[in-house]
Amino acid sequence: MSCTYTLESFQSLEEKIMLLQEALYTEDGNAILTVVIFLTNTLKKSIFHRILRDNPVAASHYVHYLYSKQCINELVDTLEMLGRTKDAMMMLFKFGCRNPQNCLQRFNVCANLADDQYDKQIISQLINLVGKYDMKCTQFASVVTLVSDKCKEHQNINSCRMLANEFNLSSKQLEATLLITFCQLQNWLHVDDMFVNKNWLGKDKLALSLPIGETVKLLHHNGAPSSSLTRYLKLIKDSDERLELAKKFNCHHIIIDDFSSKKDRRGLLVYKSMLQKQTESYFYADTILKSPVSINYFISHDFQY
Repeated sequence: MSCTYTLESFQSLEEKIMLLQEALYTEDGNAILTVVIFLTNTLKKSIFHRILRDNPVAASHYVHYLYSKQCINELVDTLEMLGRTKDAMMMLFKFGCRNPQNCLQRFNVCANLADDQYDKQIISQLINLVGKYDMKCTQFASVVTLVSDKCKEHQNINSCRMLANEFNLSSKQLEATLLITFCQLQNWLHVDDMFVNKNWLGKDKLALSLPIGETVKLLHHNGAPSSSLTRYLKLIKDSDERLELAKKFNCHHIIIDDFSSKKDRRGLLVYKSMLQKQTESYFYADTILKSPVSINYFISHDFQY
């Protein structure tokens, strides 16, 4: 049953300390917190902090209270006063992450509080990252997202590479990001120009750290045309892997070339019959079948059997 009470009769410091001890003795969280709040309202801050340092249980209840009320500055000051600098830093960091538009001040305080060099480095990188956000940004963006946005805005590979290097983005992460971004822009020529070079013999050479198979899958999943997929598939040295991916992604030219390389005229005829007429792939298969070189090769091969 609730009852009315007042703590105003406890006026001296000794009486207030005794009151806190009695509350702690009850092990009642509500009673302890009530007395602690009474103390913070009636004592100088320095004296109140000294009492908290001497009474860890009371301090714990007060910290939880400040957290529940989102009293961030008082919470951080209290944690620092209690020697819990790491907790103060993490609390500031946590609250800072909730609002990208007003987080820089809190992150800067975090950097000053951090004792560990690794923590300082991470926070400094985050401060640098947030500094590159658009002022209208309402949520945090990753380095990958910033690289993608810069790519969409300027389509300047060098500026994207500089940003990636600044935040230690790996070559594969950068290439995958640029690849997906150019796919989203439907800029297939830029994809080819960026990732495929000519060697001294004039043959295509992949200038990419990503495995070719994974590159083809990324291109396909992002809507690349068959011509782009075919160009990359031709760079796969393993014929079985190349054929498997060609079948999976309907790259008919690769499959037709495979029949031709294996001198399988019957197989090519069957495959041609499955292709839609009047399409580029259909005419390509027909051209190979009617080629004098291919005819002689196929006849010679069939004669051996």
